[in-house]
Amino acid sequence: MGGGEYHLVQHAKGLKQRGHEVRVACRAGNMHLRNALESAGVDAVPIPAVPSLMVPGALARVLRDQCQSWKPDLVCANTLTTAAVAAFLKRTIGPKLVYAVMVIRHDRRLTPLLRLIYRQLDGVMYNSRYTQDSYHAILSYQVPELVNFSTVEDPRDKLYDAAARSGLRNALLSSGKRLVGFVGRIHPEKGVMDFLQMAEMLYRGDSSIRFVLIGAKDKKFQRYGDDAENFARERLGHAATFLGHVDNPASHIAVMDCLVNPTYGEGFGRVALEAVYLGTPIVATEPGGMTEILAGYSKARMVPWHRPDLMANAVGELMSSNPYSEARGADAKAAAQFDHATLVDKELAFFRRVIRGDGKD
Repeated sequence: MGGGEYHLVQHAKGLKQRGHEVRVACRAGNMHLRNALESAGVDAVPIPAVPSLMVPGALARVLRDQCQSWKPDLVCANTLTTAAVAAFLKRTIGPKLVYAVMVIRHDRRLTPLLRLIYRQLDGVMYNSRYTQDSYHAILSYQVPELVNFSTVEDPRDKLYDAAARSGLRNALLSSGKRLVGFVGRIHPEKGVMDFLQMAEMLYRGDSSIRFVLIGAKDKKFQRYGDDAENFARERLGHAATFLGHVDNPASHIAVMDCLVNPTYGEGFGRVALEAVYLGTPIVATEPGGMTEILAGYSKARMVPWHRPDLMANAVGELMSSNPYSEARGADAKAAAQFDHATLVDKELAFFRRVIRGDGKD
């Protein structure tokens, strides 16, 4: 599941554990999400499988039926499509409407649609101050708001044992000495080519460094993924490895000397927080949601976008000052603000204020 779906499941589970009834409407074919909701004890209402152009209509029928039969106090829309459908039905469905904004919309052509949606909202939640600021730059509506960070499962609970991690590190190093990694989709917005250009600079100075990229190619940008692999093959040879999708990359992040996240805009930055929990040094780009995550983390360095040279310098400095050790520990202060129970309680308190009609913080 993506970060938004994971957040949805964990918060729905948290609300249910606190005695509140929760139902989640999701595509019938999204079995990963439906299975996760079922495991969490949350009712999943399937949206029938229909052609793409008919999805809004199918969603509208499900939403209308649920509001008439179940009569919820609040509808929380977690996608732009859901928010649009709920906004257009607002006068007929009845409940308060909150839009949980999980991503940054770069396409300003969406602004007219967002304005229509925001006119109907009773509240809006953002997953970081950066996301909030990005929307404030294009929207002027005064809507009750909450900035509540996305939920990230503590990766320490999914780590391989020490022996398995040692074997993994040795396999990834492949006779090298230090390991620098990337975790994310192979997508232009993720800055993969910047990572590879940075890798080439580091490799020229130290041929014992190895590089690993974890993440699936984005089908919409297949050529970009192919170009990235060709660049790595020609410039880095055996020193770079593309692992593709990995279900649980926590142990991979834990055995890296340094993680690099060179994205051009991240609403939150789940991978960055995983690095904080695991005590892994990280170089990330700013501005973005990662800035808020890494502000108090001593083993983090922030660099501007499109500057592989500065990335290379920051990676080199972090690896020199933080030699790899299996006995790494989380930054307790940095991780505490992202505690799952705290985030769920903040969200629930906001929902209550919205329902009462005094949703402003």
